[in-house]
Amino acid sequence: AARGHEVVVICERRFERRDELEAYFGITVFPVTVLGRWDRLAGWRIKKILQSCQPQLVHLHLARAAHLGGCAAKALSIPTITKLHNYVKLKNYQCIDLFNVTTHSQSNYLLEHQIEPERIVVLPNFSPLPAVAEIGRTHSHTDGALVFVALGRLVEKKGFDLLIDAFAQLVQVYPAVRLNIAGRGPQLAKLQAQAGALGVNEKIEFSRWVADIAGFLD
Repeated sequence: AARGHEVVVICERRFERRDELEAYFGITVFPVTVLGRWDRLAGWRIKKILQSCQPQLVHLHLARAAHLGGCAAKALSIPTITKLHNYVKLKNYQCIDLFNVTTHSQSNYLLEHQIEPERIVVLPNFSPLPAVAEIGRTHSHTDGALVFVALGRLVEKKGFDLLIDAFAQLVQVYPAVRLNIAGRGPQLAKLQAQAGALGVNEKIEFSRWVADIAGFLD
């Protein structure tokens, strides 16, 4: 939008940060209620929006969008691209033209499932945050301990349980470490119980969801 492109965003009506999108110059937002990938009414509404806007490309994120939006775009002969966030169930991605993957491992996963190589583009995640050349005082706890941080949705597929297991092993070798996990989700109580069972609950802080990522990492 900042470069002069006309950007249309179709988002879930209950999206928490929808007001930020609507306030951004150059972005038109169409909220749609989506009950699930099976919601044909939502798919019909998405198709009507695409039909009225006539975009040159539809960019889709996650399974429900890939299925509902992908099928709507295909019916209108509009090319589609999706960003894979994990090793997805490809039954939801049958209407996708181009796959943007983060890693070569994801690319191999698609190739193993008969996705043609010309439909796969490896584009690693990027960050607007400046790189840190060395660990300074701002990355240490007040007691001098080295602090590791992680943030994301507290759901099983994010693997925070593996992080806690690894951290517990690290504590055995380097006791002066801490871990701060920012996020929220249904796995919170389970992860807290895991930290307690491993005896590292006093070294792990569970923060709520943070919007200021740069400040959290600083």
